[in-house]
Amino acid sequence: MLATGRWVRRGSFVLGFGVLGLVGGCRAAPPPSPTPRLGASPCPAPAVRTADRILPRRIRLVNETPDTVDVWIDRCFHHTRLATLPPDGVAQPRLPEPLLPFEEGLRIHTHTVGDDARYFGRFAVDLDPVPVLELVIRPDDRIAGGGRPAGPGAR
Repeated sequence: MLATGRWVRRGSFVLGFGVLGLVGGCRAAPPPSPTPRLGASPCPAPAVRTADRILPRRIRLVNETPDTVDVWIDRCFHHTRLATLPPDGVAQPRLPEPLLPFEEGLRIHTHTVGDDARYFGRFAVDLDPVPVLELVIRPDDRIAGGGRPAGPGAR
């Protein structure tokens, strides 16, 4: 009888802790903490094509420099390669969608290609309602010293 009494006490002890654990687990979860609000995004709102808004689908690129250049469009958090232009080269690539016009227009970055690759310059192209935009890259547009690595990450 004594052995049976110990089992009863141990069983009620274990059962008591089980009930406490169950009750504690069913307790209402605290409300989620509010998500911290970040400042305004550094990215502009995308320009979306609508029936009444004509957006260009292509850009005509003209390289008037003696260097081969890579041309990239700034997509805010990444860049997309538009073309690689040889000296005096011309290309007319499609523009990626959606377009992201910054305050100064579409941001285009250029880098020279080769062993001495360097940042060449940044250009702003107005987002006009025309089928094809144009950017002419001239030798006098070179940024002195360069110093930045060639080719931002492509997407």
